[in-house]
Amino acid sequence: MLAVAERVFELAEMTEQGPSAASEVATIDGRTWQLSVPSRDRNWLFATAMPLMLQRARFTGRIIPSLTLLEKFLPASPAALSEQLADKLGQAASAGLRELTAIERTMDRVAAHRQFTKRSKAPLLARLLIAYPGLQAGAVATLLGVTPQGARKLLAGTVRPSDPMLV
Repeated sequence: MLAVAERVFELAEMTEQGPSAASEVATIDGRTWQLSVPSRDRNWLFATAMPLMLQRARFTGRIIPSLTLLEKFLPASPAALSEQLADKLGQAASAGLRELTAIERTMDRVAAHRQFTKRSKAPLLARLLIAYPGLQAGAVATLLGVTPQGARKLLAGTVRPSDPMLV
């Protein structure tokens, strides 16, 4: 993780703007002020490169575009950034595991209530409801290739993943 943090700091140095001339402002009463030009925010650039850096450092198996992990401002040292990245990566991994556990639990619950025929569209509907929890009858009809009335009947007969169940 330290190598990734050092690479981020290298990118920060490469994109550092050189010393620019300050703007001189004159007021009505004749005073002049030197105003420094504000530096541009570059962290978005590092955040877009972060998924590729994590994949190349073998922290992820593939590029995960939503895994940016950077705060608004860089910390003072690569070691502090490394700790920050490790914490954020751990939080993202634990959140992903919680979501995966919830999906697996829902799949098991749907499989336990399975009473389908071979031609039934209910197993496909169960998977669709897990992937897209708020599906309406019109979308189900389009996705499964059934009539709107058939989609309403399928929806009425299935156990929705969000429905509470007694165990």
